[in-house]
Amino acid sequence: MRVVYAIPCRATEAAANGTFVALGIETNMFRRRSFPETIRVPMLAKLAGQPGELAAQHVLTMSVLGPDLTPIVPELTLGFALAAGPNEVEGWEPVVVVPITAEFVADGPGSFSVEVAADGNPPYSVPLRVEQLS
Repeated sequence: MRVVYAIPCRATEAAANGTFVALGIETNMFRRRSFPETIRVPMLAKLAGQPGELAAQHVLTMSVLGPDLTPIVPELTLGFALAAGPNEVEGWEPVVVVPITAEFVADGPGSFSVEVAADGNPPYSVPLRVEQLS
């Protein structure tokens, strides 16, 4: 499996039909009056893989990098497996969209990033900017 995208937003909601709704898509700028401040980043992540991969055990990892590109929170690791869905089309890559949330404390303004990866593949990087309100 690999991460196709991870879209930051203000909030995610589950719909009755099994899909998700993202509110405030591409929310990647955070303005705060004082620091330190907790930053919470809901995202929708799309994972894709080969048809034979679905039933296998997979690992999703998420880390948050600070302005100096070093991790600022412990890496989150989640094991998961998927079942084929009713919308799977033969010859197409099976995909799944999952809500995830990153949370970290910003000690001051700067550029941050959330790195989301599946099964050790290269991560999808979500750039974030934290700024001081005047």
